[in-house]
Amino acid sequence: MANHYGKSAVKASLVHFFFGKALNAVVSLVTLIALARWLTPADYGIYIAFSALQASLLVVSDLGIDTTAERFMPELRMHHSDFELLGFVAAVLCARVGTLFFMVGIGWLFADDITAIVGLNAYSGLFKLWLGVVAFSGLLGLAVVLLESMLHQRPAQTSMSIYVVLKLLLLYLGWHLFTIDILYMVQIELIATCIAALFGTVQLLSHFSLAGLHDGWLIVKKNRQRLQRFAFFNYFAQVVFQLFSAEVIKLMVTRLLGVLQSAVYGFAHSLAETVQRYLPTVLLLRLIKPVFVSRYVKTGDFGQLNSLAQLVLKLNLLILTPTIAFAAVYGGRLLSLISNGKYEEAHWLLVGMLGILVFNSHKIILSLLAGTLEKNKMQLYAGIASSIVFPIALLLIPRLGPLGAIAVSAISGLTYNTYATFYLRKAGYCYQPDLRAATVFLISGILTFLLIFLINKMLPFLLGLFIAVFIGGSFYIFVVRTMHAFSKEEVKILNSLLPKTFFNL
Repeated sequence: MANHYGKSAVKASLVHFFFGKALNAVVSLVTLIALARWLTPADYGIYIAFSALQASLLVVSDLGIDTTAERFMPELRMHHSDFELLGFVAAVLCARVGTLFFMVGIGWLFADDITAIVGLNAYSGLFKLWLGVVAFSGLLGLAVVLLESMLHQRPAQTSMSIYVVLKLLLLYLGWHLFTIDILYMVQIELIATCIAALFGTVQLLSHFSLAGLHDGWLIVKKNRQRLQRFAFFNYFAQVVFQLFSAEVIKLMVTRLLGVLQSAVYGFAHSLAETVQRYLPTVLLLRLIKPVFVSRYVKTGDFGQLNSLAQLVLKLNLLILTPTIAFAAVYGGRLLSLISNGKYEEAHWLLVGMLGILVFNSHKIILSLLAGTLEKNKMQLYAGIASSIVFPIALLLIPRLGPLGAIAVSAISGLTYNTYATFYLRKAGYCYQPDLRAATVFLISGILTFLLIFLINKMLPFLLGLFIAVFIGGSFYIFVVRTMHAFSKEEVKILNSLLPKTFFNL
């Protein structure tokens, strides 16, 4: 059987992966800035709420299908040729399309009630149209998940690029020719997600042969119990997660504080989410997952998994720590600049959300380990433990405003990570986060913050920002390197995956 997930396969997919992600990052950031500038705060707040509803509905309607397909596709490809797997892919697609149709029907029938719960009673008609966006997004997401689990990065990234580029082009067209309001945004999303979802699905199916339909179905039947067990625990864990997810927190802000505060909170969250999307744990997640699964299936060595988990988490902290320091010093004026003066007040919200990404990074790593080890009970139980924050949110958000939402998210992340770590250790897996390296990053971040704070005091905004990026960034790397946050073995692993030596930490 071909080695689909060896170093050569990973290297071959990296070019398309990084190019696609880089293009999508730039386009998505430009789109975010355009939305903040061209939409009124009220319309932007509604758009944020609709997007949050979409994320929650996709989770509720998923039934664990996406994560199960993502977990088992690499394993099945270790033992079967792609020629034999069409039945598996067809079963996954049919199941997901069925759940999406059911979700759209229920959402349509109860649109008035759903919008009333989040305080958007007047927009139930638009929400019915948005349900089409949710359905196409679900189909697009599954197609990309399966393509990336096979390391077919070119069609996966092309599918996402079609969505983000088309969305920006239609937004720019509307700015010139029409009025950009919430109705126009719903129409844009509907067109962009539909075209991208159809393209991604066709690209996915093109990698399989009709002759493998029967063989793939037999594989599904043979592994039915494992698939169902994994999907069951994963699904209920994801549903429990919704009680303290970022999407539900945004909906609570909309409900308790109104659409204007939702716009402020949502803008800061969108920027933080953009940073998170391109952190290694998320950016490389679908590249890492197949590698984790295939190596564990082959060796059964948890120590190797633990080392990989430590490495990816360190890469996150390497990027997050200076980002938080820069946001603390320059965040307010940068927010005002890119939003045309609308959302400068979101400064400390942004800093807080970037801090929460530290907890989220660790949570993603723990969930990745749980999925690889098929210990989805951990995710479920940790989610239940973290659901304590739901009543806390009802208490804090009305009193502290959006900052209360930040506090709730921090409590949630800390609770989840603590419980999950102890669960893995109790289950016999010696999971060990590198606390020494975390301390190194903390010290480096504080020293970098002090340096750029002084630069900000001495120089004008734009000149100071430009100099702070170069001097502060260089100083940060110097401190991290001097204090040896990365071991020699970790640096060797990183450089082995790249065409040329890049990391010298």
